[in-house]
Amino acid sequence: MHPTAKITVLVLLSASAFAATAAQAATYRHTDLYNYRVVDIAGSDHLNLRSLPSTRGHVLAQIPFDQRGLAATGEEQNGWIELRFWDVRGRAITGWAYGRYLEKDRAGERTTYAVTGLSRYEGLEVRRAEGYGHRVGTLGWNATGIESRGDCTTTACPIRFYDRSGSLRGWVARDNLKVEASAPPQSVDEAAGYEAPSPSGSYWDDARQRRQERRERWRAFWRRVWTSDRHAGY
Repeated sequence: MHPTAKITVLVLLSASAFAATAAQAATYRHTDLYNYRVVDIAGSDHLNLRSLPSTRGHVLAQIPFDQRGLAATGEEQNGWIELRFWDVRGRAITGWAYGRYLEKDRAGERTTYAVTGLSRYEGLEVRRAEGYGHRVGTLGWNATGIESRGDCTTTACPIRFYDRSGSLRGWVARDNLKVEASAPPQSVDEAAGYEAPSPSGSYWDDARQRRQERRERWRAFWRRVWTSDRHAGY
């Protein structure tokens, strides 16, 4: 082979090897590192993606309450995790989100919700269709294990719920749902490093607590009577 031809072949082989290495580097974050999902945030809220691992950082994007597939870069600082988020325009935005509201996103795992934002004397209506259609049932104020059946709209989410009496399928208010975490979240008192005060064993303290609960129950009852709103709607 002519010497010039040999040099040309070597240059082409080197360029091919460099291109293959660059292609692997461009995709490693999707194959080697974890993805994350947002948890424990109400549907009326969002998770901020910031420019710095601190609340002093500028807000780069607002991540939806049920977002999945947030690609991790592998960087973590003081409980903050650096992520890449694709917004509705398809733009890739890299920033920091607080790890308290993130959990590793496992392939094939269903999204489940818990009811939030209601008092113990209220319930969450399940409607046959999105909006104020026919009511097919009610979820308790502390219901958990509510399965997602698809993407939420700006006001409602399609769900399926199983209990001893059977199953419910329909739509519920997005504002009163939050994505369940696999492990129970750490309480504010535990995070601060001290114990929450224990319930008092005093008879008079217990009596005051019972009176307060009765007042709350009556307020909820008369609120439903005067507003003709039996359950939380959307």
